Amino acid sequence: KEMTVDVPLINDYKKNFIFRRLFQTFLGGLCIPPKNVFCVSICLQIVIYIIPSIIHIITELIAEGGFQEIIVGVSNVVFFGLTATLFYVLGNRKCNNQINEDGRPTYFLIPKKQKLNIIIHALIAGLYSCWIYSFLLKDYVIKLFPHHASLILFFAWFSSLNASFSLLVGNNPETSIFRPLDQFEISCISRPLVAVIISLPQRIFPFYSMDQISYIIFCCLPLFWITGMIPTVEPLLLWMGEQIQIHAFGGTATSSWPRFIIYLVLSSLEFVIIYLNMKNDPKWTFVLASIIGFILSLDILGVI
Repeated sequence: KEMTVDVPLINDYKKNFIFRRLFQTFLGGLCIPPKNVFCVSICLQIVIYIIPSIIHIITELIAEGGFQEIIVGVSNVVFFGLTATLFYVLGNRKCNNQINEDGRPTYFLIPKKQKLNIIIHALIAGLYSCWIYSFLLKDYVIKLFPHHASLILFFAWFSSLNASFSLLVGNNPETSIFRPLDQFEISCISRPLVAVIISLPQRIFPFYSMDQISYIIFCCLPLFWITGMIPTVEPLLLWMGEQIQIHAFGGTATSSWPRFIIYLVLSSLEFVIIYLNMKNDPKWTFVLASIIGFILSLDILGVI
């Protein structure tokens, strides 16, 4: 007789936690509070979440003269800076563990940031808003997708808000991480950076079909983030640098990222030196390039 053990894949007491984490990852940091927390916390998060899109709509309706991107960027810098500062001040007050008269706890669902990161993330949010505003122009989207422009704009703005909200709430839970602790709050830049990279082909190679692909991928970014298909900013930059090291400089992959950074810097210096000396003496430049390339391929740091 076969023996079967009815062991659930997820225990009952873990389902609520996993659901809240997946919801928070999918929406870029929106947190579902416990049942005994006031509904005001949820409403406050939603209002903060959609304010960048409201700024975009108002600017597009009233602004003229080609200064829309600047207005959107400055407005978002002020909004993100004031909001992060407000939550930093409120977070320092001793009210995290207090209980109201109704017996419900009062705490802030948006964590406080470091003082320097408040300024840096606000400036990044302003630059990001300027870039996305020019990327999500209504007239250009209608030109690319005449029959589905409203659907594309809706999902594109959802992806944009998803990325920008992480600059405010900090390190939201991701399904794929590079390091367990992020003391400098670097991972919250990952989503805006990916959104900017996806929109780059429109500026560099403005082809009709390529722009359509960029918009479709941009709309699907929340699905990529929740499934862990897109890495955070540190492994993404390291991977891009490794591709440059291998395919552009002719180097090899390394086993650790400090060694990789050293080799990438040396390869870049080699490229600059050879480029500057190429016109003066091509023969010795060729010999120098061969010698330096051979030395870099020996993996001297690994031997030492």
